[in-house]
Amino acid sequence: MTSQQTPVVDTAWKSSHQLGTKNQGFVSEGLRLLDSGSLSDSTITCEDQTWHVHKVMLCSRSDYFKKAFTGSFEEARTSHVHVQSFTPVMIGYLLHFLYGGDILRTLDTVTEKEGCGRFRALIILWALGDYFLIPALGSVLKATFKEVSNTTLDYVLGGGPEMGDAIAAMCEGITTFYIDYPHALNFGRYLVLSLGHNIWNLSIQSAVFRETCVAIPDFAADVLNVHLVHRDSNLDAADERKVLTDWTLGKEWDELYLEQTLKLDD
Repeated sequence: MTSQQTPVVDTAWKSSHQLGTKNQGFVSEGLRLLDSGSLSDSTITCEDQTWHVHKVMLCSRSDYFKKAFTGSFEEARTSHVHVQSFTPVMIGYLLHFLYGGDILRTLDTVTEKEGCGRFRALIILWALGDYFLIPALGSVLKATFKEVSNTTLDYVLGGGPEMGDAIAAMCEGITTFYIDYPHALNFGRYLVLSLGHNIWNLSIQSAVFRETCVAIPDFAADVLNVHLVHRDSNLDAADERKVLTDWTLGKEWDELYLEQTLKLDD
Protein backbone atom coordinates (compact mmCIF):
# COMPACT_ATOMS: atom_id res chain seq x y z
CA MET A 1 0.00 0.00 0.00
CA THR A 2 1.51 3.34 -1.01
CA SER A 3 1.05 6.67 0.70
CA GLN A 4 -1.28 7.63 -2.15
CA GLN A 5 -3.47 4.64 -1.27
CA THR A 6 -3.96 5.37 2.41
CA PRO A 7 -7.23 3.67 3.42
CA VAL A 8 -10.28 5.89 3.50
CA VAL A 9 -10.78 4.99 7.15
CA ASP A 10 -7.53 6.80 7.93
CA THR A 11 -8.40 9.78 5.76
CA ALA A 12 -11.80 10.18 7.38
CA TRP A 13 -10.40 9.85 10.88
CA LYS A 14 -7.76 12.46 10.13
CA SER A 15 -10.28 14.90 8.66
CA SER A 16 -12.40 14.69 11.81
CA HIS A 17 -9.39 15.41 14.04
CA GLN A 18 -7.78 18.40 12.36
CA LEU A 19 -4.80 19.81 14.18
CA GLY A 20 -5.57 22.87 16.22
CA THR A 21 -3.49 26.01 15.92
CA LYS A 22 -3.18 26.94 19.58
CA ASN A 23 0.13 25.19 20.23
CA GLN A 24 1.45 24.82 16.70
CA GLY A 25 3.98 27.60 17.22
CA PHE A 26 5.65 25.65 20.00
CA VAL A 27 5.51 22.45 17.95
CA SER A 28 7.18 24.11 14.98
CA GLU A 29 9.87 25.70 17.14
CA GLY A 30 10.71 22.37 18.70
CA LEU A 31 11.04 20.68 15.32
CA ARG A 32 13.13 23.55 13.97
CA LEU A 33 15.45 23.13 16.96
CA LEU A 34 15.81 19.44 16.12
CA ASP A 35 16.44 20.11 12.43
CA SER A 36 19.03 22.81 13.05
CA GLY A 37 20.79 21.23 16.03
CA SER A 38 21.29 24.73 17.40
CA LEU A 39 22.57 24.83 21.01
CA SER A 40 22.77 21.02 21.12
CA ASP A 41 24.72 19.42 23.96
CA SER A 42 24.60 15.75 22.94
CA THR A 43 24.37 13.42 19.95
CA ILE A 44 22.48 10.30 18.92
CA THR A 45 23.70 8.01 16.16
CA CYS A 46 21.97 5.14 14.39
CA GLU A 47 23.83 3.40 11.59
CA ASP A 48 25.28 6.22 9.49
CA GLN A 49 23.01 9.03 10.71
CA THR A 50 23.71 11.51 13.52
CA TRP A 51 21.35 13.88 15.32
CA HIS A 52 22.54 16.85 17.37
CA VAL A 53 20.09 16.87 20.25
CA HIS A 54 19.35 18.52 23.58
CA LYS A 55 19.46 16.66 26.88
CA VAL A 56 16.75 18.81 28.44
CA MET A 57 14.30 17.78 25.70
CA LEU A 58 15.12 14.09 25.78
CA CYS A 59 15.61 13.56 29.52
CA SER A 60 12.38 15.33 30.44
CA ARG A 61 10.31 13.08 28.16
CA SER A 62 12.11 9.73 28.02
CA ASP A 63 13.27 7.73 31.04
CA TYR A 64 15.62 5.82 28.72
CA PHE A 65 17.54 8.95 27.77
CA LYS A 66 17.34 10.30 31.31
CA LYS A 67 19.11 7.21 32.65
CA ALA A 68 21.60 7.22 29.79
CA PHE A 69 22.62 10.86 30.08
CA THR A 70 22.41 11.36 33.85
CA GLY A 71 23.45 7.96 35.22
CA SER A 72 26.80 6.25 35.62
CA PHE A 73 26.89 4.95 32.06
CA GLU A 74 29.46 5.90 29.44
CA GLU A 75 26.76 7.89 27.63
CA ALA A 76 26.64 10.33 30.53
CA ARG A 77 30.38 10.99 30.17
CA THR A 78 30.45 11.23 26.38
CA SER A 79 27.01 12.83 25.89
CA HIS A 80 26.52 10.36 23.06
CA VAL A 81 24.02 7.51 22.59
CA HIS A 82 24.38 4.92 19.84
CA VAL A 83 21.13 3.13 18.98
CA GLN A 84 21.27 -0.31 17.37
CA SER A 85 17.78 -1.72 17.91
CA PHE A 86 15.98 0.47 15.36
CA THR A 87 16.53 1.98 11.94
CA PRO A 88 17.46 5.65 11.42
CA VAL A 89 13.99 6.28 9.99
CA MET A 90 12.36 5.00 13.18
CA ILE A 91 14.65 7.08 15.39
CA GLY A 92 13.56 10.03 13.28
CA TYR A 93 9.93 9.26 14.20
CA LEU A 94 10.88 9.09 17.87
CA LEU A 95 12.67 12.44 17.86
CA HIS A 96 9.84 13.98 15.85
CA PHE A 97 7.47 13.19 18.71
CA LEU A 98 9.87 14.12 21.52
CA TYR A 99 10.55 17.53 20.00
CA GLY A 100 7.13 18.20 18.50
CA GLY A 101 4.91 16.59 21.13
CA ASP A 102 2.13 16.26 18.55
CA ILE A 103 0.93 12.71 18.01
CA LEU A 104 -1.20 13.51 14.96
CA ARG A 105 1.61 15.25 13.14
CA THR A 106 3.97 12.39 14.01
CA LEU A 107 1.41 9.87 12.73
CA ASP A 108 1.20 11.80 9.47
CA THR A 109 4.98 11.53 9.13
CA VAL A 110 4.97 7.77 9.76
CA THR A 111 2.08 6.99 7.39
CA GLU A 112 3.68 9.09 4.64
CA LYS A 113 7.17 7.58 4.90
CA GLU A 114 6.03 4.00 5.53
CA GLY A 115 3.20 4.16 2.98
CA CYS A 116 0.94 2.54 5.55
CA GLY A 117 -2.33 3.10 7.39
CA ARG A 118 -2.77 4.40 10.92
CA PHE A 119 -3.05 0.96 12.51
CA ARG A 120 0.52 0.10 11.49
CA ALA A 121 1.80 3.60 12.26
CA LEU A 122 0.37 3.46 15.78
CA ILE A 123 2.02 0.10 16.45
CA ILE A 124 5.40 1.34 15.20
CA LEU A 125 5.19 4.34 17.52
CA TRP A 126 4.12 2.13 20.43
CA ALA A 127 7.20 -0.07 19.92
CA LEU A 128 9.39 3.03 20.08
CA GLY A 129 7.62 4.42 23.14
CA ASP A 130 7.87 1.07 24.91
CA TYR A 131 11.60 0.69 24.25
CA PHE A 132 12.55 4.27 25.08
CA LEU A 133 10.28 4.44 28.14
CA ILE A 134 7.94 7.26 27.17
CA PRO A 135 4.76 6.87 29.29
CA ALA A 136 3.07 9.90 27.74
CA LEU A 137 3.33 8.37 24.28
CA GLY A 138 1.82 5.08 25.42
CA SER A 139 -1.27 6.69 26.95
CA VAL A 140 -2.03 8.90 23.95
CA LEU A 141 -1.49 6.00 21.54
CA LYS A 142 -4.02 3.84 23.40
CA ALA A 143 -6.67 6.55 23.10
CA THR A 144 -5.86 7.12 19.43
CA PHE A 145 -5.89 3.39 18.69
CA LYS A 146 -9.38 3.12 20.17
CA GLU A 147 -10.60 5.95 17.95
CA VAL A 148 -9.13 4.37 14.82
CA SER A 149 -10.71 1.03 15.79
CA ASN A 150 -14.12 2.62 16.29
CA THR A 151 -13.88 4.40 12.93
CA THR A 152 -12.96 1.12 11.25
CA LEU A 153 -15.92 -0.58 12.91
CA ASP A 154 -18.29 2.14 11.67
CA TYR A 155 -17.05 1.80 8.08
CA VAL A 156 -17.27 -1.99 8.02
CA LEU A 157 -20.72 -2.12 9.60
CA GLY A 158 -21.85 0.64 7.23
CA GLY A 159 -21.26 -1.73 4.32
CA GLY A 160 -20.40 1.08 1.91
CA PRO A 161 -17.56 1.29 -0.60
CA GLU A 162 -15.16 2.09 2.26
CA MET A 163 -15.64 -1.34 3.84
CA GLY A 164 -12.90 -3.04 1.81
CA ASP A 165 -10.32 -0.38 2.65
CA ALA A 166 -11.27 -0.52 6.31
CA ILE A 167 -10.79 -4.31 6.47
CA ALA A 168 -7.49 -4.02 4.59
CA ALA A 169 -6.25 -1.42 7.10
CA MET A 170 -7.27 -3.69 9.98
CA CYS A 171 -5.45 -6.66 8.42
CA GLU A 172 -2.34 -4.55 7.97
CA GLY A 173 -2.49 -3.80 11.69
CA ILE A 174 -2.98 -7.49 12.53
CA THR A 175 0.11 -8.43 10.50
CA THR A 176 2.12 -5.69 12.19
CA PHE A 177 1.12 -6.94 15.64
CA TYR A 178 1.55 -10.65 15.16
CA ILE A 179 4.50 -10.73 12.74
CA ASP A 180 6.53 -7.52 12.89
CA TYR A 181 6.13 -6.46 16.53
CA PRO A 182 4.78 -9.43 18.52
CA HIS A 183 5.93 -7.83 21.79
CA ALA A 184 3.38 -5.08 21.10
CA LEU A 185 0.43 -7.49 21.36
CA ASN A 186 -0.43 -6.38 24.87
CA PHE A 187 -0.89 -2.87 23.52
CA GLY A 188 -3.61 -3.62 21.01
CA ARG A 189 -4.62 -7.28 21.06
CA TYR A 190 -7.77 -6.48 23.05
CA LEU A 191 -8.99 -3.95 20.49
CA VAL A 192 -7.97 -5.97 17.44
CA LEU A 193 -9.75 -9.09 18.69
CA SER A 194 -12.77 -7.10 19.81
CA LEU A 195 -12.91 -5.51 16.37
CA GLY A 196 -12.48 -8.85 14.60
CA HIS A 197 -15.25 -10.35 16.73
CA ASN A 198 -17.69 -7.53 16.02
CA ILE A 199 -17.25 -7.60 12.25
CA TRP A 200 -16.73 -11.36 11.92
CA ASN A 201 -19.73 -12.05 9.68
CA LEU A 202 -18.70 -9.29 7.27
CA SER A 203 -14.91 -9.60 7.38
CA ILE A 204 -14.92 -13.38 6.88
CA GLN A 205 -16.31 -12.68 3.40
CA SER A 206 -13.21 -10.62 2.62
CA ALA A 207 -10.40 -12.39 0.77
CA VAL A 208 -7.86 -10.16 2.52
CA PHE A 209 -9.18 -11.14 5.96
CA ARG A 210 -9.22 -14.84 5.08
CA GLU A 211 -5.68 -14.65 3.73
CA THR A 212 -4.59 -12.93 6.94
CA CYS A 213 -6.12 -15.72 9.04
CA VAL A 214 -4.32 -18.35 6.96
CA ALA A 215 -1.00 -16.49 7.12
CA ILE A 216 -1.26 -15.82 10.88
CA PRO A 217 -2.79 -18.89 12.56
CA ASP A 218 -2.26 -17.42 16.04
CA PHE A 219 -4.57 -14.54 15.17
CA ALA A 220 -7.10 -16.89 13.59
CA ALA A 221 -7.19 -19.01 16.76
CA ASP A 222 -7.48 -15.97 19.04
CA VAL A 223 -10.31 -14.27 17.15
CA LEU A 224 -12.18 -17.55 16.61
CA ASN A 225 -12.07 -18.27 20.35
CA VAL A 226 -13.48 -14.84 21.13
CA HIS A 227 -16.14 -15.08 18.43
CA LEU A 228 -17.39 -18.53 19.42
CA VAL A 229 -17.71 -17.73 23.11
CA HIS A 230 -19.57 -14.46 22.59
CA ARG A 231 -21.79 -15.79 19.82
CA ASP A 232 -23.55 -18.45 21.88
CA SER A 233 -22.57 -17.82 25.48
CA ASN A 234 -25.13 -16.81 28.09
CA LEU A 235 -22.56 -16.67 30.86
CA ASP A 236 -23.05 -13.98 33.44
CA ALA A 237 -20.53 -11.16 33.65
CA ALA A 238 -18.42 -12.81 36.34
CA ASP A 239 -18.07 -16.10 34.44
CA GLU A 240 -17.48 -14.28 31.18
CA ARG A 241 -14.69 -12.28 32.73
CA LYS A 242 -13.11 -15.47 34.08
CA VAL A 243 -13.11 -17.02 30.61
CA LEU A 244 -11.39 -13.99 29.13
CA THR A 245 -8.81 -14.00 31.89
CA ASP A 246 -8.14 -17.73 31.53
CA TRP A 247 -7.42 -17.30 27.83
CA THR A 248 -4.57 -14.95 28.77
CA LEU A 249 -5.17 -12.76 25.75
CA GLY A 250 -2.76 -10.09 26.94
CA LYS A 251 -2.27 -8.63 30.39
CA GLU A 252 -4.50 -5.62 29.64
CA TRP A 253 -7.51 -7.66 28.55
CA ASP A 254 -8.96 -8.17 32.03
CA GLU A 255 -8.24 -4.59 33.00
CA LEU A 256 -9.98 -3.18 29.94
CA TYR A 257 -12.87 -5.56 30.31
CA LEU A 258 -13.59 -4.01 33.70
CA GLU A 259 -13.92 -0.66 31.95
CA GLN A 260 -16.79 -2.23 29.97
CA THR A 261 -15.46 -1.13 26.63
CA LEU A 262 -15.91 -4.49 24.95
CA LYS A 263 -18.91 -4.43 22.62
CA LEU A 264 -20.59 -7.83 22.76
CA ASP A 265 -23.19 -9.23 20.42
CA ASP A 266 -26.77 -9.34 21.71
